[in-house]
Amino acid sequence: MAPSNWIHCSLCYNLMLKKEHKFYHLSCRHILCRPCMAKTNRGTVCPVCQGSLRRFVELNNQMERKDKMWYDPSATKIFEFACQTLMFQQKHREHLIQRIVQARKSLPRLNELEEQLRRHVVETQRRYEKLRSFRRSLQENLRRSLLPSASGTIQSSGRSTRTPAFSMQPSGQLRVPMRRMSTESAFSLMQYSMQPQRNGTFNGSFAMQQPGSGKICNRRLSNDSGIGAITPNNASFIGSAKRVRFNTSANMFNRSTFNTNM
Repeated sequence: MAPSNWIHCSLCYNLMLKKEHKFYHLSCRHILCRPCMAKTNRGTVCPVCQGSLRRFVELNNQMERKDKMWYDPSATKIFEFACQTLMFQQKHREHLIQRIVQARKSLPRLNELEEQLRRHVVETQRRYEKLRSFRRSLQENLRRSLLPSASGTIQSSGRSTRTPAFSMQPSGQLRVPMRRMSTESAFSLMQYSMQPQRNGTFNGSFAMQQPGSGKICNRRLSNDSGIGAITPNNASFIGSAKRVRFNTSANMFNRSTFNTNM
């Protein structure tokens, strides 16, 4: 066992480091050098504490383990490591406690914010329901406002109106309204053409083809149908008449045309 600088005689304070004398470990846990052991009354009484001695042993490597552990130099290192471990654990405990204290201080503020958010959610839901009800009322009012106009349109379309059976197109095509001609028969688009005459008049002709049949019905219009052409002197027609005027109203034209040619 290597001597330590702290081992000394409890009676004369002689250091073991000098290696001048042998040292002994007493059962009362005192240390005596060899010269001071003569004062123990043959190893029965400790001269330091005056206590009775059960046994004593020389300090060397042959000591028992239970006696040698008192002089183990690693105990200091173990204590240092234990001290550092305790300081590390205590530091983290203090850090956790500090955070808990801060959380407790901020708890009332968090409760207040939570209550504000809850009120905001309730207000938002109430506004949403209000807007939803307002949208329903607008849709209902719009539906009610459209019903009278739709019924009026149906009634007006059911009335019998006098509309021209034929319409003159600038390109020389003659169109017949399908609703007007539905009582007689359904005809497709009719091509109208005008041929100029030497005396300044013209005869018009148109062709009607009934759907589903191959027959083509040709009709001619003369000057007695109510249509007249006015052209300047020494003028000729190129393709179609330049000016066409109606001597009668559209209703008279419609009626005279069908009475004359059909």
